[in-house]
Amino acid sequence: MASLANVDALCALDHPYLRNAETDRLFDAAMREITLHHLNHTPFYDRWLSDNGIQPESIDNIQCWSQLPPLFANYFKRRLLLSETGKEGMELTSSGTTGQKSRMRYDSRSIGAAQGMVDHIFRYYGWECSGLLNLAT
Repeated sequence: MASLANVDALCALDHPYLRNAETDRLFDAAMREITLHHLNHTPFYDRWLSDNGIQPESIDNIQCWSQLPPLFANYFKRRLLLSETGKEGMELTSSGTTGQKSRMRYDSRSIGAAQGMVDHIFRYYGWECSGLLNLAT
């Protein structure tokens, strides 16, 4: 499994909206780390960047992450991008209400980080429930 220390540290922050010099530095380091990870481990991501004017050697010098080309939902409706860690990962799909479903795969580290961030947001807003819920009707 990939070692992404800055990404893991950012995802583990207890306060989901904390913004200060340290969290800004951590966000910048995590974005650089995850971008370089996908550049090196996700087929075609390097081409996507270069087709959109971002050369791999310029990643270390990006000052504003909005310079990265966005990957719109339609991209994931047509393609399943897989890094090495995602090949055996859990596949999540969109509902497909407007047509074809988007498909994305998450390895255990990624899905755990995402769930942890959702947990922090729920705690922040006081949306946690004590005990188990039975959602069956």
